[in-house]
Amino acid sequence: MTTSKILKVVNRQLIRRRLPHGLISWRYLLPGQPEYVKIHRQLWLMGRHPSLPLPLYLLLELLLWLRWVCWYCWKQSWELVRHHGAKIKGDTGIAPRVLLWRLLSPGIGHCMPPHEVYCFGLYLPDKAATAWQYVFIQETSTFHSMRSTGLPDTATSQRVIQDKFELAKVLGKHGIPMVPTVALIPRATQFDPSSLIKLSPRLFCKPRHGSAARNNFIIEQTDDMNSPAITAVNNCKRTSISPEDALREAMQHDDFLVQPLLTNHPELAPLSFNGDAITVRIVTENPVSPQSNYAVLEIPA
Repeated sequence: MTTSKILKVVNRQLIRRRLPHGLISWRYLLPGQPEYVKIHRQLWLMGRHPSLPLPLYLLLELLLWLRWVCWYCWKQSWELVRHHGAKIKGDTGIAPRVLLWRLLSPGIGHCMPPHEVYCFGLYLPDKAATAWQYVFIQETSTFHSMRSTGLPDTATSQRVIQDKFELAKVLGKHGIPMVPTVALIPRATQFDPSSLIKLSPRLFCKPRHGSAARNNFIIEQTDDMNSPAITAVNNCKRTSISPEDALREAMQHDDFLVQPLLTNHPELAPLSFNGDAITVRIVTENPVSPQSNYAVLEIPA
């Protein structure tokens, strides 16, 4: 492996990260630990890029760990207490200083992110002991890889999952409700927003293989019935009205799906102040019979 490639891997695995690639805990050094702890240790070691020698990976993890326990864990814990401490005290009676300690303890001791300790309710006394039963954000990809090991056609399944158009067809065959695709625009193809808006007065456009809500657009008919208005939506944050060439530029890099713009249920709509979609994210597994491992209601901030 060339030096330049190693530097690129180090950049992705160290410079751009806030957390180590898994939980790092003193419990790994103790014998007789529960199976949950052993699984987290395995997930951490699986986070190593195949190009990195194990000693170099451990050195990078040490640097990430030091940066986390010396700065980011404190910073994120304090920000969470500052924003949510008063509400949590009103709901549970837990004082902000106690909440800060209950976030720092698993954060520094095991590299559990404070925002997930909060989301999972692990700061509550009766739930703290269940922390090792959860998969945290820095372990998600390796957890899915571990659970998929040995399954037939894993590579094919991953390609389908990364293709939103094909995935919708597969899930639709199993009776799972999917947003209909009214148009599929091939990459680098000329498009006319005026013709698209005839399909629906409000449309949502997204890349066929995109992620993290990047390069998403809303096309809406204006009140004066002139050219449709195009709005860029990036990671649930709306920017100003975008010109047509912004969408054209994005379409140079991927196929685009055009779908009706969904609206939230009236009882949930007030939770999303700018109308962004509130979604339910469910992770399922099918070892013998389908079961849900994780479900969360995602409300855009």
